[in-house]
Amino acid sequence: MKLYEIAEIFQIALQNSVDQETGEISEQALIRLDEIGTDLREKAKNVGAYIGNLEAEADAIRKAEKRMAKRRKSLERQAKQMREYLLVNMERCGISEISTPYFVLKLRKCPPSKDELEVQDAKLVTDRLRLEIK
Repeated sequence: MKLYEIAEIFQIALQNSVDQETGEISEQALIRLDEIGTDLREKAKNVGAYIGNLEAEADAIRKAEKRMAKRRKSLERQAKQMREYLLVNMERCGISEISTPYFVLKLRKCPPSKDELEVQDAKLVTDRLRLEIK
């Protein structure tokens, strides 16, 4: 039986337990209310335990998300460093393209954006190289 159903039965039993003429509660009604109350407390304990399990699982997921985000950031940093390492060494060797069956590495000229720097002498500014992996 569901918790709300037990609570509804308890409410009805409580309303019906009072004698309309005398205002007294019968011994039988008190026993029935106690039985229903026991069921209600037991069901409430189970619901509380379920809530605890849900919160524990949510906390475990939150911790896993933090670990995964930390790992993702580390991998992104490594990829950026390796991309720069490859770019510098291809540039040093004068290699502008390397083809494999899986991907192509190309050095591309990439003009600096206006947002990146303030130019006083445009003749001194050269295009940057960018490594493109396709």
